[in-house]
Amino acid sequence: MTLKLTLKPGEGVLIGNSRIEVLARGMSTLLISGDAPVLRAEFAIDPGDVVDTPTRLRQVLQKMYLGGDMAAHHDEYFDLARRLLMDSPTALDWITGINKCLVVGDVYKAIKLAKEQRWPPGSQVIAKAS
Repeated sequence: MTLKLTLKPGEGVLIGNSRIEVLARGMSTLLISGDAPVLRAEFAIDPGDVVDTPTRLRQVLQKMYLGGDMAAHHDEYFDLARRLLMDSPTALDWITGINKCLVVGDVYKAIKLAKEQRWPPGSQVIAKAS
């Protein structure tokens, strides 16, 4: 099946392990065939942007999706989820929602859900990065 993706100037997309950015002055439409995972750049986490535990969790989800091997990242994911819950028990509903997506194999939806979470400024959760 072919995926039709329309991008604005400056917008990007990850296809597998490759990043593509639009340099044109106008909208660009891509037709993508094949089975490589596609992730809009707005949902992607660059390694240099990992500054806290929630962002690390999002990056692990991204690795699951783009690498196509969820099991390879289970230990890291569950360690981060456990750490988040210890630091902020109110994250339970958020982690539960992500877990439900992962159980049915919808990693893309888990990434989108993970991006939606907002942590309060000064929170213990966002102060810890490792």
